[in-house]
Amino acid sequence: MKTRTVYSGDHVVSEGLLVACGTAEVVASGTATVILFDKAVCVASGKTHVTARGDNNVHISEEAEADVGGGSHLEAYGGSFTLRGRANGLVMGECSGFVLEKASVTALGNASLVMMSEGELRVSDGARVLYTPNRLRGGAIGRCLELTGSGVAQLAQTLHDMQAGMNSGRGVSCVRTIVDELRRGDITGALAVANNESDKIRSYADIVGVLKEAGFWYEIDWSRV
Repeated sequence: MKTRTVYSGDHVVSEGLLVACGTAEVVASGTATVILFDKAVCVASGKTHVTARGDNNVHISEEAEADVGGGSHLEAYGGSFTLRGRANGLVMGECSGFVLEKASVTALGNASLVMMSEGELRVSDGARVLYTPNRLRGGAIGRCLELTGSGVAQLAQTLHDMQAGMNSGRGVSCVRTIVDELRRGDITGALAVANNESDKIRSYADIVGVLKEAGFWYEIDWSRV
């Protein structure tokens, strides 16, 4: 395999291996393989494969694949990806992938992904996420939530309508906070509020029932501790 290393400037590659360091900017297509370090940037399409381990910016589309870690940022409009380390991603279109370790992601469009990280998760539009956090995040440990953008929006509306008629029309402020987080698509934020305000929310059995059904309510069975 033809290999070359670059440290700055603009570069186009369609085959072989390119290692980009420093501030190099790469446009990759065809069957190229690109490895990024430092602050290098890559825009990839075709059947390319990109690995990023610095503080890189990576854009992928078509059938490109990306393994993005370190403190890098990914924008995916197609293809497949893995986010890991402290990386963050904005994924949309017909892309799919995995989110691991402490990575965070915003999923839009028709993106489909499995998230097992400690990072932040936002979901909207037609995105689908299987959320299996690997540690306690707002009481979600051990849970496996199947989330869609439309489902999150519907849950927000249901909770809003339920709380609006409670307390003589004054509603329930902590539930409204959950609604606000859900309407922003902020799943980790909504889970955290449900957990932190559970002593107040548990007074409203109907709301607890809806949160339980959606997987947003966590209770410890002390008899098994």
